[in-house]
Amino acid sequence: MINLTPFKNEPFADFSDERNAEAMLKTLEQVESQLGREYPIIIGGERYTTGDLSDSLNPSKFAQVVGRVHNGTKELADKAIATAWKAFETWQYVSVEHRANYLFQAVAVMRRRKNEFNAWMVYEVGKSWAEAEADTSEAIDFMEFYARQALRYDAPQPLTPSPLPFEVNELKYIPLGVGIVIPPWNFPLAIMAGMATAAIVTGNTVIVKPSPDSTIIAAKFMELMEEISLPPGVINFLPGDGPTVGEYLVEHPKTRFIAFTGSKEVGLHINNEASKARDGQLNVDVAVKVVRPDLIGRDPNLLERLKSEIRLARKISHRNVVRSHDFGEWQGVYFITMDDEATGSIYSVPKTGGTPKLLATTGTRADRSSRVTRRRHRRGFWNANCCARPPPHEIPSTSTLVLVAPRSAVITGSVLDPTGAPVPFADVVPDCGIPTTTDPSGRFRLSHVRPGPILVSASTKAWAPSETLRIDAKPGETIPDIALKLRRGGRIVGNVFDAAGRRESGRVLSICSDDGDCFSSSPSDPSGHFESRCLLPGIYAIQRESRGEDFSLSELGDAEPSVSVTVLEDQVSSVVIGRP
Repeated sequence: MINLTPFKNEPFADFSDERNAEAMLKTLEQVESQLGREYPIIIGGERYTTGDLSDSLNPSKFAQVVGRVHNGTKELADKAIATAWKAFETWQYVSVEHRANYLFQAVAVMRRRKNEFNAWMVYEVGKSWAEAEADTSEAIDFMEFYARQALRYDAPQPLTPSPLPFEVNELKYIPLGVGIVIPPWNFPLAIMAGMATAAIVTGNTVIVKPSPDSTIIAAKFMELMEEISLPPGVINFLPGDGPTVGEYLVEHPKTRFIAFTGSKEVGLHINNEASKARDGQLNVDVAVKVVRPDLIGRDPNLLERLKSEIRLARKISHRNVVRSHDFGEWQGVYFITMDDEATGSIYSVPKTGGTPKLLATTGTRADRSSRVTRRRHRRGFWNANCCARPPPHEIPSTSTLVLVAPRSAVITGSVLDPTGAPVPFADVVPDCGIPTTTDPSGRFRLSHVRPGPILVSASTKAWAPSETLRIDAKPGETIPDIALKLRRGGRIVGNVFDAAGRRESGRVLSICSDDGDCFSSSPSDPSGHFESRCLLPGIYAIQRESRGEDFSLSELGDAEPSVSVTVLEDQVSSVVIGRP
């Protein structure tokens, strides 16, 4: 879990301060020495050159070439689309916390290189220092805000409970796929970075087709994305003219969405072209295409035969049959809610008729053979109450799988602080199920609970986690008035320094207890300061998290061992990470 300080807009530099003005002049000189370079197309981390070069000129001095970019082709556009879809297959399943962490790292790098991005905008689009500073600051705000919003929308969303005892409602936001980002020239960094990172932090992959008047700034943004080790293919860079590259990407049948800022004329044209069906067009509701709605219909007597064979059901209603997607090794999965206290079971039902075969049972948590879990589907979430995953070799290829499960239980209660007062907006987490938060009165409701023993705990940033409560839930049972009492603890605060002894902004730290429980701190602020949430008294090890894909490991390895800190009740412990 990422603990964050309240959002604040990036402050503007005051260039009336001689120190800021001197720093900007020095950066302008450094950037001027880099003018005129060539920039390739970047697709999936690979560089491509076409030989068709376009010069980006300084609008204040036409004789000065800011940079030269290779223009894309339709063939490279096809390659970019295919590469982005390939990256989407894995990127959509990266946790929101991990995706947001990339944006927090990008914010930290852009803050350190702020004058550099300002200087590129001064040269390429003729912005004044103040306008360039505002553009870069807005880009930082966009990435910071969108990362926080992604975390917010990944949390359980408030819904009206269903009046039906067998129905549980759940809302999840899922990514769409591959998008095209077409930004304008007049806000070449802020709008381009905002549209691109908003898409990737929510699990999509994108192709950035920048304005021909500001391609070098987009190329510099791509360098930043590579600096933070964003996986290849998540953002792809394809410059080119509108009629050749832009039009082709808009009309492409595998383009899932388009983010555009520009003129009314071009925007209406894009809207018109995007609305036309193309050969090979991806359906708007992609998941519907992989549903197999006719499997039960193959045998009109399937439900009756299954009911008589397993001898568990007292009542099976067609309203309780929920169809799921095709999971590759499974032909189809059906969840049949049953009014019974028996454990859920999964059966292989021959499509050609015959006796259903029991494959596994979703008994208690100790039943490792059935692997009670909540699996994620490749295009969204499989929100089953419980499920069993039998060995693939036991599933006949000519079978339909049917999961018979007991009804969900419901747990309600309150979260209290150590004084007994209710705590609003506390996190309530079951060990098997969907987490929730308390309402303004401190009450919570867990409505998607697997029958059997379940462990529930609560936590907040201000108080240490509650003791874990064990509850034995029966099918369809409502367990009222559970009290989860938070405990007193202490916090860890400190400063983090990089290898050069400078205060490090945006650094996330890993904090681990002696019991092996680990979590992340909030990113350090511009002064290098960080703080943890409230922790139970004990000894904790603190270490930097890597900026690469495996951010739970220390990027410095043995060169910088973890720092041990003792946390005491109602006290703040201070620590320094790195050498100032």
